[in-house]
Amino acid sequence: ALHQADLVDQLTRRGGEALTLQDIFAGRHASHRVGLFLAKLELIRTRKVDFLQEDEGPIRLTLLPVEDHERFMNEDEDPVIMRWMNRSSSRSS
Repeated sequence: ALHQADLVDQLTRRGGEALTLQDIFAGRHASHRVGLFLAKLELIRTRKVDFLQEDEGPIRLTLLPVEDHERFMNEDEDPVIMRWMNRSSSRSS
């Protein structure tokens, strides 16, 4: 929970501007980077954070509005999972 709070704080201070994983990990010890990476996954899973990666570029994280946190209860409707599935299927074509 501490790493999640750290990430949410960093994203909140950016005022809606995306934060890259490189920015998040800069100057951190390996064990702290692992905690932050796992926190990122949990924040994405709970729909508090969204991510975007264009082609092979950096992964960018943005804080989602509070009303989106509980919006997608069914995994079939989850925009993050659907976007990932669409990208995966378009690459294999």
